[in-house]
Formats: sequence, structure tokens, C-alpha cells
Amino acid sequence: MTRVLAIGATFLAVAAVFGAGLPATTAGAQTPTPGQVDPVALAQQQLDALNAGDLDAAMAFFTDDAVWQGSSGCLASCVGTAAIRAEWATFVADHLRVTVISS
Repeated sequence: MTRVLAIGATFLAVAAVFGAGLPATTAGAQTPTPGQVDPVALAQQQLDALNAGDLDAAMAFFTDDAVWQGSSGCLASCVGTAAIRAEWATFVADHLRVTVISS
């Protein structure tokens, strides 16, 4: 079975979560300055873990109060890591692979 994830909105939401509370990078900058975190790179690391089927590594990017929206089981929202883990476990079981084509 092949599942397709609408990665445009999802990836932006993930990047926004990772970017919350972090120092902003300069527009167009290739790499963050020391002490800054690149939210796009973090989101890619999470997707790499998901693509590898490593649910624990993918879940490590979520805080206990995280909210995940917009995918099959969480159309309204999944609140907390237990609910998100259940949703993402279906991604792993279905061998979902995500390729970012734009960020």
C-alpha cells in the first residue's frame, strides 16, 4: 500500500514547531550562526528517521504537549506524544516515505 502525505503544509507546520522560540535565521542565510538552530534541518532529520522506520528517533523531536494536525487519523488533531505516536506508527507500518520537494 502506498500512502501519500501532503508534505507542503505538513512540513511547514513541522518547521514552524521547531522554529518556535528559537532565534530567527537571516533570510537567505545558508547556515545558522552559532547558537541558532535551523528548523528546516531539524524537520529533515525527523523525516529521515521516519523514512528509516525509526519511530523512536522520529518521536524524539516532539515535546509532551505537541499537537499534530492534518493527516489521516489526526484530521482534527492529535494532542500529546501518545496520540502522535499512534498516528506515526501507522506511517512506519505502511512504510511511508516522505520526500521534501520544497521548504
